[in-house]
Amino acid sequence: IYCPTDALYVAEFAEGPTGITEAQADARQLFGSYARALGWKRGKAGGSEFDPTHRIRVAQ
Repeated sequence: IYCPTDALYVAEFAEGPTGITEAQADARQLFGSYARALGWKRGKAGGSEFDPTHRIRVAQ
């Protein structure tokens, strides 16, 4: 998932309401946290080996 402005929030569950508002996600610095956790931000080691996207693609 790529967004040049880190305006994406990836919820734990794909279906139903998230139970979090945009303001709460912003205050907790959740925007861009998925990319940071995978090491997709500059200055961090690569994290593609931790990217579960391949599991989603296999399940489709």
